[in-house]
Amino acid sequence: MQIIKSFNNNIALAKNEKNKEVIVIGTGIGFNKKNGDHLERGKIEKIFYLESNEQEMALIHLLSSIPIAVINTATEIVKFGEKEFSIKFSTALLIALADHIHMVIKYQRKPEEHPLKWMIIRLYQREYKIGQKAVQMIADQLNYLPPDNEIISIALHFVNAQTKEKNMNTTMSFTEMSNRIVSFIEYFYQVSLVKSENAYLRFITHLQFLLNRLVEKEIFPEEKTSEELYNFLSQNHPKEQLCVEKISELLFEKFSIPLSKAEKGYLVLHVNKLIHKT
Repeated sequence: MQIIKSFNNNIALAKNEKNKEVIVIGTGIGFNKKNGDHLERGKIEKIFYLESNEQEMALIHLLSSIPIAVINTATEIVKFGEKEFSIKFSTALLIALADHIHMVIKYQRKPEEHPLKWMIIRLYQREYKIGQKAVQMIADQLNYLPPDNEIISIALHFVNAQTKEKNMNTTMSFTEMSNRIVSFIEYFYQVSLVKSENAYLRFITHLQFLLNRLVEKEIFPEEKTSEELYNFLSQNHPKEQLCVEKISELLFEKFSIPLSKAEKGYLVLHVNKLIHKT
Protein backbone atom coordinates (compact mmCIF):
# COMPACT_ATOMS: atom_id res chain seq x y z
CA MET A 1 0.00 0.00 0.00
CA GLN A 2 1.33 3.43 -0.98
CA ILE A 3 0.73 6.91 0.41
CA ILE A 4 -1.05 9.43 -1.84
CA LYS A 5 -1.40 12.19 0.74
CA SER A 6 -0.81 12.49 4.48
CA PHE A 7 -3.42 14.60 6.29
CA ASN A 8 -1.79 14.43 9.71
CA ASN A 9 0.38 12.04 11.73
CA ASN A 10 -2.44 9.51 12.06
CA ILE A 11 -4.53 9.81 8.86
CA ALA A 12 -3.56 9.31 5.22
CA LEU A 13 -5.04 8.79 1.78
CA ALA A 14 -3.48 5.71 0.20
CA LYS A 15 -3.73 3.37 -2.78
CA ASN A 16 -4.19 -0.32 -2.02
CA GLU A 17 -2.99 -3.40 -3.91
CA LYS A 18 -6.03 -3.20 -6.24
CA ASN A 19 -5.16 0.42 -7.11
CA LYS A 20 -8.23 1.68 -5.18
CA GLU A 21 -8.09 4.79 -2.99
CA VAL A 22 -8.64 4.22 0.73
CA ILE A 23 -8.37 6.23 3.93
CA VAL A 24 -6.11 4.62 6.51
CA ILE A 25 -5.66 5.49 10.17
CA GLY A 26 -3.07 4.43 12.71
CA THR A 27 -0.74 6.02 15.26
CA GLY A 28 2.09 7.77 13.41
CA ILE A 29 1.03 6.34 10.06
CA GLY A 30 1.34 9.68 8.26
CA PHE A 31 4.38 11.03 10.11
CA ASN A 32 7.03 12.33 7.66
CA LYS A 33 5.32 10.50 4.79
CA LYS A 34 5.07 11.83 1.23
CA ASN A 35 3.42 10.75 -2.01
CA GLY A 36 4.65 7.31 -3.10
CA ASP A 37 6.02 6.22 0.28
CA HIS A 38 5.28 2.66 1.34
CA LEU A 39 2.91 2.12 4.28
CA GLU A 40 3.77 -0.36 6.98
CA ARG A 41 0.88 -2.83 7.36
CA GLY A 42 1.57 -3.21 11.07
CA LYS A 43 0.75 0.45 11.70
CA ILE A 44 -2.64 0.37 9.98
CA GLU A 45 -5.46 0.21 12.52
CA LYS A 46 -8.41 0.87 10.21
CA ILE A 47 -9.04 1.02 6.46
CA PHE A 48 -12.01 2.90 4.98
CA TYR A 49 -13.03 2.27 1.38
CA LEU A 50 -14.23 5.31 -0.56
CA GLU A 51 -17.19 5.52 -2.94
CA SER A 52 -16.93 9.16 -4.06
CA ASN A 53 -14.87 12.35 -3.68
CA GLU A 54 -17.67 13.80 -1.55
CA GLN A 55 -17.45 10.82 0.78
CA GLU A 56 -13.65 11.18 0.92
CA MET A 57 -13.95 14.75 2.20
CA ALA A 58 -16.65 13.78 4.72
CA LEU A 59 -14.53 10.92 6.00
CA ILE A 60 -11.41 13.08 6.32
CA HIS A 61 -13.42 15.65 8.29
CA LEU A 62 -14.87 12.90 10.47
CA LEU A 63 -11.53 11.29 11.24
CA SER A 64 -9.92 14.66 11.95
CA SER A 65 -12.61 15.91 14.35
CA ILE A 66 -13.97 12.84 16.14
CA PRO A 67 -12.11 10.77 18.77
CA ILE A 68 -10.91 7.41 17.48
CA ALA A 69 -12.76 5.68 20.35
CA VAL A 70 -16.07 6.97 18.95
CA ILE A 71 -15.14 5.81 15.44
CA ASN A 72 -14.22 2.37 16.80
CA THR A 73 -17.55 2.05 18.61
CA ALA A 74 -19.47 3.20 15.52
CA THR A 75 -17.56 0.63 13.46
CA GLU A 76 -18.53 -2.16 15.85
CA ILE A 77 -22.19 -1.07 15.77
CA VAL A 78 -22.18 -1.14 11.96
CA LYS A 79 -20.60 -4.62 12.03
CA PHE A 80 -23.32 -5.79 14.43
CA GLY A 81 -25.93 -4.43 12.02
CA GLU A 82 -24.26 -6.15 9.07
CA LYS A 83 -24.40 -9.45 10.95
CA GLU A 84 -28.11 -8.94 11.72
CA PHE A 85 -28.99 -8.24 8.09
CA SER A 86 -26.30 -10.35 6.40
CA ILE A 87 -25.38 -7.39 4.19
CA LYS A 88 -22.48 -4.95 3.83
CA PHE A 89 -23.35 -1.33 4.58
CA SER A 90 -21.57 1.52 2.81
CA THR A 91 -19.04 3.78 4.50
CA ALA A 92 -21.71 6.50 4.44
CA LEU A 93 -23.49 4.79 7.34
CA LEU A 94 -20.32 4.79 9.43
CA ILE A 95 -19.75 8.49 8.74
CA ALA A 96 -23.31 9.43 9.72
CA LEU A 97 -23.40 7.16 12.76
CA ALA A 98 -20.02 8.23 14.18
CA ASP A 99 -20.93 11.90 13.75
CA HIS A 100 -24.28 11.29 15.45
CA ILE A 101 -22.74 9.48 18.44
CA HIS A 102 -20.11 12.22 18.81
CA MET A 103 -22.84 14.90 18.93
CA VAL A 104 -24.93 12.88 21.42
CA ILE A 105 -21.99 12.57 23.82
CA LYS A 106 -20.83 16.15 23.29
CA TYR A 107 -24.16 17.87 23.96
CA GLN A 108 -25.93 15.32 26.23
CA ARG A 109 -29.34 16.86 25.60
CA LYS A 110 -32.33 16.37 27.88
CA PRO A 111 -34.09 13.07 27.06
CA GLU A 112 -37.36 13.32 25.13
CA GLU A 113 -39.54 10.60 23.65
CA HIS A 114 -38.82 10.24 19.95
CA PRO A 115 -41.92 11.06 17.85
CA LEU A 116 -41.38 7.92 15.72
CA LYS A 117 -40.75 5.58 18.66
CA TRP A 118 -43.85 3.41 18.31
CA MET A 119 -43.67 3.35 14.53
CA ILE A 120 -40.08 2.07 14.64
CA ILE A 121 -40.91 -0.57 17.26
CA ARG A 122 -43.91 -1.59 15.18
CA LEU A 123 -42.28 -1.63 11.74
CA TYR A 124 -38.55 -2.18 12.19
CA GLN A 125 -37.88 -4.65 14.97
CA ARG A 126 -34.43 -5.65 13.73
CA GLU A 127 -33.33 -2.01 13.45
CA TYR A 128 -34.75 -1.36 16.92
CA LYS A 129 -32.72 -4.30 18.26
CA ILE A 130 -29.57 -2.76 16.71
CA GLY A 131 -30.42 0.56 18.37
CA GLN A 132 -30.72 -1.16 21.75
CA LYS A 133 -27.40 -2.91 21.27
CA ALA A 134 -25.76 0.32 20.10
CA VAL A 135 -26.84 2.27 23.20
CA GLN A 136 -25.38 -0.46 25.41
CA MET A 137 -22.12 -0.49 23.42
CA ILE A 138 -21.82 3.30 23.75
CA ALA A 139 -22.34 2.99 27.51
CA ASP A 140 -19.79 0.17 27.85
CA GLN A 141 -17.10 1.57 25.56
CA LEU A 142 -17.49 5.37 25.85
CA ASN A 143 -18.67 5.68 29.47
CA TYR A 144 -21.88 7.52 28.59
CA LEU A 145 -25.37 6.01 28.66
CA PRO A 146 -27.47 7.73 25.98
CA PRO A 147 -31.18 8.32 26.69
CA ASP A 148 -33.68 5.79 25.34
CA ASN A 149 -34.71 8.05 22.44
CA GLU A 150 -31.28 7.36 20.94
CA ILE A 151 -32.35 3.75 20.34
CA ILE A 152 -34.84 5.14 17.82
CA SER A 153 -32.40 7.65 16.31
CA ILE A 154 -29.78 4.96 15.72
CA ALA A 155 -32.41 2.53 14.39
CA LEU A 156 -33.41 5.21 11.86
CA HIS A 157 -29.81 5.40 10.61
CA PHE A 158 -30.02 1.70 9.74
CA VAL A 159 -33.43 2.11 8.11
CA ASN A 160 -32.03 5.02 6.10
CA ALA A 161 -28.95 3.00 5.05
CA GLN A 162 -31.22 0.47 3.36
CA THR A 163 -33.19 2.98 1.27
CA LYS A 164 -32.15 4.10 -2.19
CA GLU A 165 -32.66 7.77 -1.32
CA LYS A 166 -30.49 7.66 1.84
CA ASN A 167 -32.11 10.84 3.08
CA MET A 168 -33.35 10.96 6.68
CA ASN A 169 -36.42 13.07 5.84
CA THR A 170 -37.39 10.54 3.18
CA THR A 171 -36.81 7.70 5.63
CA MET A 172 -39.10 9.31 8.20
CA SER A 173 -41.73 9.89 5.51
CA PHE A 174 -41.47 6.23 4.44
CA THR A 175 -41.82 5.15 8.06
CA GLU A 176 -45.00 7.17 8.52
CA MET A 177 -46.50 5.85 5.27
CA SER A 178 -45.58 2.25 6.13
CA ASN A 179 -47.23 2.68 9.51
CA ARG A 180 -50.42 4.00 7.83
CA ILE A 181 -50.52 0.99 5.53
CA VAL A 182 -49.92 -1.54 8.32
CA SER A 183 -52.57 0.16 10.48
CA PHE A 184 -55.02 0.05 7.58
CA ILE A 185 -54.40 -3.68 7.00
CA GLU A 186 -54.98 -4.41 10.68
CA TYR A 187 -58.18 -2.37 10.62
CA PHE A 188 -59.36 -3.92 7.35
CA TYR A 189 -58.91 -7.49 8.61
CA GLN A 190 -59.51 -6.74 12.30
CA VAL A 191 -56.26 -8.46 13.27
CA SER A 192 -53.07 -7.61 15.09
CA LEU A 193 -50.14 -8.52 12.85
CA VAL A 194 -47.34 -10.61 14.32
CA LYS A 195 -44.30 -8.36 13.83
CA SER A 196 -41.75 -11.16 14.27
CA GLU A 197 -43.18 -13.35 11.49
CA ASN A 198 -41.07 -13.74 8.33
CA ALA A 199 -44.10 -12.82 6.22
CA TYR A 200 -44.35 -9.47 8.04
CA LEU A 201 -40.63 -8.73 7.65
CA ARG A 202 -40.81 -9.59 3.94
CA PHE A 203 -43.87 -7.36 3.53
CA ILE A 204 -42.13 -4.38 5.18
CA THR A 205 -39.06 -4.92 2.98
CA HIS A 206 -41.25 -5.07 -0.13
CA LEU A 207 -43.04 -1.91 0.99
CA GLN A 208 -39.76 -0.01 1.34
CA PHE A 209 -38.72 -0.98 -2.19
CA LEU A 210 -42.16 0.00 -3.49
CA LEU A 211 -41.95 3.42 -1.83
CA ASN A 212 -38.48 3.87 -3.33
CA ARG A 213 -39.84 3.03 -6.77
CA LEU A 214 -42.65 5.56 -6.34
CA VAL A 215 -40.20 8.30 -5.32
CA GLU A 216 -38.00 7.46 -8.31
CA LYS A 217 -41.07 7.02 -10.60
CA GLU A 218 -39.80 3.56 -11.53
CA ILE A 219 -42.87 1.42 -10.86
CA PHE A 220 -43.23 -1.89 -12.69
CA PRO A 221 -44.86 -1.27 -16.10
CA GLU A 222 -48.19 -2.62 -17.30
CA GLU A 223 -47.79 -5.89 -19.21
CA LYS A 224 -50.25 -8.46 -20.50
CA THR A 225 -48.85 -11.20 -18.26
CA SER A 226 -49.00 -9.01 -15.14
CA GLU A 227 -52.59 -8.03 -15.95
CA GLU A 228 -53.52 -11.71 -16.33
CA LEU A 229 -51.79 -12.56 -13.04
CA TYR A 230 -53.56 -9.72 -11.24
CA ASN A 231 -56.94 -10.81 -12.59
CA PHE A 232 -56.24 -14.39 -11.50
CA LEU A 233 -55.19 -13.24 -7.99
CA SER A 234 -58.23 -10.97 -7.73
CA GLN A 235 -60.57 -13.86 -8.48
CA ASN A 236 -58.89 -16.16 -5.98
CA HIS A 237 -58.24 -13.56 -3.27
CA PRO A 238 -61.03 -10.95 -3.60
CA LYS A 239 -60.63 -9.58 -0.06
CA GLU A 240 -56.88 -9.11 -0.49
CA GLN A 241 -57.54 -7.46 -3.86
CA LEU A 242 -59.96 -4.99 -2.24
CA CYS A 243 -57.44 -4.29 0.52
CA VAL A 244 -54.70 -3.60 -2.04
CA GLU A 245 -56.97 -1.25 -3.99
CA LYS A 246 -57.43 0.79 -0.80
CA ILE A 247 -53.65 0.75 -0.20
CA SER A 248 -53.18 1.92 -3.79
CA GLU A 249 -55.48 4.87 -3.05
CA LEU A 250 -53.41 5.81 0.02
CA LEU A 251 -50.23 5.72 -2.05
CA PHE A 252 -51.82 7.78 -4.82
CA GLU A 253 -52.76 10.46 -2.28
CA LYS A 254 -49.10 10.66 -1.28
CA PHE A 255 -47.25 10.25 -4.59
CA SER A 256 -49.89 11.02 -7.27
CA ILE A 257 -48.78 7.91 -9.15
CA PRO A 258 -51.20 5.04 -9.84
CA LEU A 259 -49.89 1.56 -9.13
CA SER A 260 -49.58 -0.77 -12.09
CA LYS A 261 -51.34 -4.14 -11.97
CA ALA A 262 -47.91 -5.74 -11.61
CA GLU A 263 -47.31 -3.75 -8.40
CA LYS A 264 -50.81 -4.52 -7.15
CA GLY A 265 -50.33 -8.21 -7.88
CA TYR A 266 -47.20 -8.38 -5.75
CA LEU A 267 -49.04 -6.58 -2.95
CA VAL A 268 -51.95 -9.04 -3.13
CA LEU A 269 -49.48 -11.93 -2.74
CA HIS A 270 -47.75 -10.27 0.22
CA VAL A 271 -50.99 -9.33 1.98
CA ASN A 272 -52.34 -12.85 1.50
CA LYS A 273 -49.21 -14.37 3.09
CA LEU A 274 -49.26 -11.70 5.80
CA ILE A 275 -52.83 -12.41 6.86
CA HIS A 276 -52.54 -16.16 6.75
CA LYS A 277 -49.48 -15.95 9.03
CA THR A 278 -51.33 -14.06 11.79
